[in-house]
Amino acid sequence: MKIAEIEKRLTESDCSEETIELFKQALRHVPKANRCQHCYTTAVAMKPKFHKQAIALMEYGLEQYGDSWVDRMRSYHNIAIVFEQNGNYGEALASYRNALLSIDKNVRDSYEAEYAFHMMRMEMHFADFDYTDDLQKYYNIAVQDNEFSQAFQKKAFYRYIAEIIIFTKQEDPDGAKDAYYAATEMLKPNYVGPLTLLLKRKGYSETAGATEETLNFLKKFKRSFKC
Repeated sequence: MKIAEIEKRLTESDCSEETIELFKQALRHVPKANRCQHCYTTAVAMKPKFHKQAIALMEYGLEQYGDSWVDRMRSYHNIAIVFEQNGNYGEALASYRNALLSIDKNVRDSYEAEYAFHMMRMEMHFADFDYTDDLQKYYNIAVQDNEFSQAFQKKAFYRYIAEIIIFTKQEDPDGAKDAYYAATEMLKPNYVGPLTLLLKRKGYSETAGATEETLNFLKKFKRSFKC
């Protein structure tokens, strides 16, 4: 059976041990340089209920075929996505950190702001939206990203969420409220951000990516500060 057929089974419905073993056997007929990639691209597309199998498959790819830093970075990144989708924020935070540390030192600086954003989001969720020194550290790095990157709706939204927490810690209620109003504005169905129309023309619909935990935090803040 061709690996494409097995990958289709894995991503659509069948993540049995038998199918995963067939996948591993089929990998031997794929160029070695592409084997790790097959693992992390297939696993991240599996149904959420198969998250344990997905993570195990990506870890297998890392152990057996993760020779390049690109494969290691993308494997850890996709492992983090699976953990995040299942609410395992501490594990997701560690995986995003591992992704950053996997990057070749000569180019790692160019990825730091991007991964600081991911780690900032996970730190907020993991700490139940309380202030931490790590949150402040990740925020300080994330806001150094280029202007275009920070214009994406999800990045702007979570920057405001971080600012609510940070300004509250600094006893700056006006700053916290301004960040709250900016964040909630982005949740309106008709909200149009700086890149929304551009991305729509390319077939991509922007969202703030608000999780249930984030929405609950905003409700709690609204009650506390009478916004």
